[in-house]
Amino acid sequence: MNDSSCSTENCQCAPADEQASPAIAKAQPQWQSRKTDDGAVVEIALPGVAKDDLELTTGSGFLKLTARRKATGEARLIQGTGAPGAYQLGLRLAANLDGGNANAKFEDGVLTVTLPLAESAKPRRIEVG
Repeated sequence: MNDSSCSTENCQCAPADEQASPAIAKAQPQWQSRKTDDGAVVEIALPGVAKDDLELTTGSGFLKLTARRKATGEARLIQGTGAPGAYQLGLRLAANLDGGNANAKFEDGVLTVTLPLAESAKPRRIEVG
């Protein structure tokens, strides 16, 4: 999956607009995007996150994700990379994508967002009179 310096024809990573809280560090999750015939697909890895602990929003040319991984059990973590925390990701969408009609599914710790082409970007046949 790509890091924040990655960009494709359809999606570019933009800086998130929120600062990390000192109590809970926010990390950028691993993600990748790919172009399809019908638009684009973005896959975001969110290990340890429950569906109810993620929020996905879209607006004029952007897609924003915030998610939280909660502590499991009562044992205190001594060390490791799977500590409770938060994820945050902001993606700038290409003008030819319709974020308002995006669909998302969350399965096995991976959020898959499907972004269709905007109607104005779809090829159309022009009748010649």
